[in-house]
Amino acid sequence: MPSRGIVTVGGADRVSFLQGLVTQNVETLAADEARWSAFLTPQGKYLHDFFMFVGDGVLFLECEAERAQDLVDGLGRYRLRAQVELSVAAAEVFLLPGGGVERGKVRRGDGWCVFGDPRRGEDAARLVCLSSGAAVSVVANAEAARREWEGRRIRAGWMDGSRDLEVGRDLPAEAGMDLQGAIDWEKGCYLGQEITARVHYRGLLKRVLVPVRVEGEVRTGDVVEDGAGRKAGVLRSVVNGDEHWGLALLRRDAEALNVNGMTAEKVLAPWQQTN
Repeated sequence: MPSRGIVTVGGADRVSFLQGLVTQNVETLAADEARWSAFLTPQGKYLHDFFMFVGDGVLFLECEAERAQDLVDGLGRYRLRAQVELSVAAAEVFLLPGGGVERGKVRRGDGWCVFGDPRRGEDAARLVCLSSGAAVSVVANAEAARREWEGRRIRAGWMDGSRDLEVGRDLPAEAGMDLQGAIDWEKGCYLGQEITARVHYRGLLKRVLVPVRVEGEVRTGDVVEDGAGRKAGVLRSVVNGDEHWGLALLRRDAEALNVNGMTAEKVLAPWQQTN
């Protein structure tokens, strides 16, 4: 997964530092546990999401590789006098589509660790190689495997960072982060907490990121219209093959959808249907 990277958070104050900034409870994170979390603007808008787990004297944040330094810089603005060290690690991340590790659990070896993706809807795990000594076998046709996984991910309603949520504009709840355990409702204050809680408890959400099946080929950025010809949303991630799918951020009341004149259908993932 060349699109994924690792940020390390070290120092004596690493836990208390992150606890006051991110949506997840860092203080209760167990050594064998991985949790999904987010770093938001003070107004509760999406900046970064990542999978968080414990290392030897550090916390690991598995995040978007191209935006890893931006995450370091963003967190660093709040360091003040805290004893914290932030850096982008030289690590590689691999996908294990079949899982093999319990959801949200971490297993470790010499120079590597693997954790089960904590989200519901698919079975997958991430293998993180933290040193060049770890031996990894990769499938021969990685591109085809990556495309197959992309279809599974989209049908599962799983967002993929800034591909699916616009940085500084969209809300984490619009991608179901509140329903998929990325937000701890019992912890203390963090950046963006007030608006995040207000949206959740008052039912103020007007748009949601949902899987959409289209009868023809689609592209990222294609507009989704409703039956009245009004803009209902935009396709973010897409995958084309025997079927054509996309994740679309849509108005919740949008019906009778089409994309470029082609019939489109919302196909909610099971975890979206039960919340």
